[in-house]
Amino acid sequence: MLSKLFKRFLSYKQPISLKYCDLHSPRNLSNELFEAFGKDGLGLLTISGIPYYRSQRQKLLSLSYELSHLSVLDKAKIENPESGFNIGWKEAQSQYPCGTFTANPIDDYNQDAFYQNLWPLQSLPSLRPAFRELSTTIMKTVFLLAMHIDKYMELLFPYSNALSFERLLYDSHSHIGSLSHSLSYNQDRDDNNFNWKNYSGLLTAYTCPLFINTVTASILPPELFDCETGIIVQDTQNEGVHIKINNDMLVIQIGFVSQILSGGVFRPKPTAVYHDEKFAGTGRSEFRMVLNPNDGCELQCPDEVNAFTSSVIDNEVKEYWKPGATFASIASLIN
Repeated sequence: MLSKLFKRFLSYKQPISLKYCDLHSPRNLSNELFEAFGKDGLGLLTISGIPYYRSQRQKLLSLSYELSHLSVLDKAKIENPESGFNIGWKEAQSQYPCGTFTANPIDDYNQDAFYQNLWPLQSLPSLRPAFRELSTTIMKTVFLLAMHIDKYMELLFPYSNALSFERLLYDSHSHIGSLSHSLSYNQDRDDNNFNWKNYSGLLTAYTCPLFINTVTASILPPELFDCETGIIVQDTQNEGVHIKINNDMLVIQIGFVSQILSGGVFRPKPTAVYHDEKFAGTGRSEFRMVLNPNDGCELQCPDEVNAFTSSVIDNEVKEYWKPGATFASIASLIN
């Protein structure tokens, strides 16, 4: 039992890593995509060397500390309880000022979803341009990766009507970015009740966290934490694998819809955030983008026989699944 716990909490693995220049090359990335997103992969990969990404990341993530420390009145102006706090500011239940700010990086007003972005234009005017700059860089990078995914799918299913990942993402106005700031604490090493999360969407992109000294408000170097992220992936042996990345890396993770659109070739893995003692007392800032098709997009599966596993979630979706099911209907089964 002790050896299993030791492995569970001290297992580290470097994700499959691509360079930004790889995405612009004619190189065949099928092997890397399968190793990262296939059955035995971690369900994610990293991309480094993205132009302007490092500076844009630091600019936006440092603003999350300022955002969380705005006055109660200023934060109330960017809250939207009518949306279930799915847009604008959502305060976390903590004595330390923290929470999450969510916005659509493409449209300030989404007519399909009937919501409007709520920016702190007076109290923190630099947030909107920084949010959009990083979001645009991330979207362009993900679109390039999606192009290579399409090439891989064409090799696997040359005669199918498989949907284009790139086209689904490019046509969508449903992408959502979330900037969060929280206080890390010392989580009990014997606590196996991680909040494992399964992502329903197509692709999720997120940055390496930025750690901040909560007393001096100064940024702490990632080397201080040995480039750990606190992110854990549940592998095929149900072991927790810690992910290490540096601040130049963007993480791209697949969701359940990717499994359907790839005919089961891609297999997403549950993830969680673990608060190690080395992070205790520091502020943790991070940015995450969920890139999805439009809600009414009709999904197609190129291989329905092998698309679903025997897991509880897969069985629920399989029972409901039919060609042409919309993204919104499938996502509602998983969330």
